[in-house]
Amino acid sequence: MYENKLPKEVKAQPLKQINGILQVGDDSIVISATDAPFSEASTTTSTSSANESGMSLWQIALFMFIGGIILNVMPCVFPVIGLKIMSFVQMSGGDRKKILTHSLVFVLGIMISFWVITAILIALKANMLSWSTIFEADFWVGNAADGVVNWAFWLENVWVNFFLLILMFVLGLSMFGIFEIGVKATTIGGELQNKKGYAGSFWSGALATVISTPCSAPFLGQAIGATMLQPPLGIVICLSIMGLGMALPYIILGINPSLIKFLPKPGAWMESFKQAMSFLIFGTAAYFLWIYLAFFDAESDPQVHLMVFFGLVCLGLACWIYGKWCPMYQSKKSRIWGAVFTLIFGIAGVYLMLPTEAKAFISGEKTPSEISAKVAKSSNSIWKEWSPQAMKDALAAGKPVYVDFTARWCATCQVNKSTAYTDEVLALFEKHGVILMKADKTKPNKDIDLEIKRLKRTAVPVNVLYVPGKEPAITIEILTPGYMIDFINSNIK
Repeated sequence: MYENKLPKEVKAQPLKQINGILQVGDDSIVISATDAPFSEASTTTSTSSANESGMSLWQIALFMFIGGIILNVMPCVFPVIGLKIMSFVQMSGGDRKKILTHSLVFVLGIMISFWVITAILIALKANMLSWSTIFEADFWVGNAADGVVNWAFWLENVWVNFFLLILMFVLGLSMFGIFEIGVKATTIGGELQNKKGYAGSFWSGALATVISTPCSAPFLGQAIGATMLQPPLGIVICLSIMGLGMALPYIILGINPSLIKFLPKPGAWMESFKQAMSFLIFGTAAYFLWIYLAFFDAESDPQVHLMVFFGLVCLGLACWIYGKWCPMYQSKKSRIWGAVFTLIFGIAGVYLMLPTEAKAFISGEKTPSEISAKVAKSSNSIWKEWSPQAMKDALAAGKPVYVDFTARWCATCQVNKSTAYTDEVLALFEKHGVILMKADKTKPNKDIDLEIKRLKRTAVPVNVLYVPGKEPAITIEILTPGYMIDFINSNIK
C-alpha cells in the first residue's frame, strides 16, 4: 500500500524487530512483532477510549456521580427519601445504630441493582467480541480481540442506533408529559417493599433504582453512553460511582435523620423540572438520528430520510394516543380503542424507520447482506472517497495523500472538521498537490480497520499524511489550524 523503507541500522537486526509491510513487486508480506517499532511516531498507541469522548475516566465518573445524585430529584424518587428514612426510624424505635443499618441495607439494594446493570453491559461487550475473552485480563482493560476494537464500535451497528433512537425519543415524550411511564413501576414489588426488617429495606433500595430509571433517562442514558466508551473495568467503576451518588442522601440522612427537615418540599416544581429534562433526551435522540441516517443511501433513494422522519411522527402520535385514551381513569371502551390505535401508529412508525435491508426482507425483495457503504458526495467535493487502491494509485503517481479516518459518532472528529480545515490550511494542501481523502468508519469497513491497525491505532480520529517514499506522518488527536500548517510544512518539503 505504501513503501516501508527501513533505516540501515535496522536492517542488520533480527526479523522480530520489524513492524510494517515488506513489498516486492506485486507480492507483500505483513510483518509484525510485539517489540517496540522503529520510530516514536509509530510506537504511539491510540489514546485511551476515554479520550474518544474528550474526558478521562475520572471525569466521566464525576459526572456520573452527580447524575446519580440527581436521580433523587426525580418526581418518582424524591418524595420517597424522607418517607423511607422516617420508616427506618419507626422500625428501629429511634435507635440511631439501627437507623444507620437500615439505611446501609437500603444502599446495598441500590448498589446491587447498579451492579446488575453493569453485568448486563459487560455481557453485551463479551457477546460482541467472544465469550472466551471475558476470562482474559486484556478484556477488562480494553486491549482484547484481534483487529480494530474501540469501545464505541457498537455504534457501527445499525440496529443499536435504531433502538437507541426509539428509546430516547419515547422517553423524551414521556418526560415531557405526553404519556406516563414509571407510575405502575411504583406499585410493582409492593409486597417486597412492605416486608419487615432488613429485607424490606434491601428491596426498597433495589426497586428505587428500577423506578428512577424511566424518570431519569437524560442522565442514566447519557451516562451509560459515556460508560460504553470504557473497557469493562471502567464500566464497573463508573456505574458503581453512579450508584453511590444515588445512595448518598440515604447515607447522610441515615447518619443524621434530623436533616430531613431541611429537604425541599415536593411540589409542582418537580414536574416542571422533569419536563425541562426532557429536552436533554430529545437532544440525545437527535444525535442518534443523525448517526442513524448515515446508514441510508439518500443518493439512490432521496426520500429515504423523509420516511424516517415520518416514522418518528407516527411514533409520537402513538404515544400521544396512549397518553390520552389509555390511562386507568378512562372508560374501558376508550382504553381498548386507544390500545388499537396506539398499536397501529406505533407499528407504522417503527416500520417506516426500519433499516433498508429490513424493509426489503419484509417485502420479499432481494438485497445484499450488508447496507451499502456508498456515501453521497457532490461531484466537486475536495474530499475524495478513500479506498486502498485509490490511495495506492495516487502515491504511485507521486502525489501526497492526506486521509481523514472519521465517523459520525466520533465527537472529536466533528470538532476537528469544524475548526482545523480553514481556507488557509486547504490552500496549503492545494499548493503542495496533496490529495484529500475521507475514510468514513460510521459503518463497518474492513479496509479501514486494516489500515488503522497498520498505523498502530485502534480508534478514530486518525489523520495521516502519506508522502511517497516516506513513512506515514500521523497528526495528534485534536487539530487546530496552526498545528495543521506546521504539520504540512514540516512533512512536505
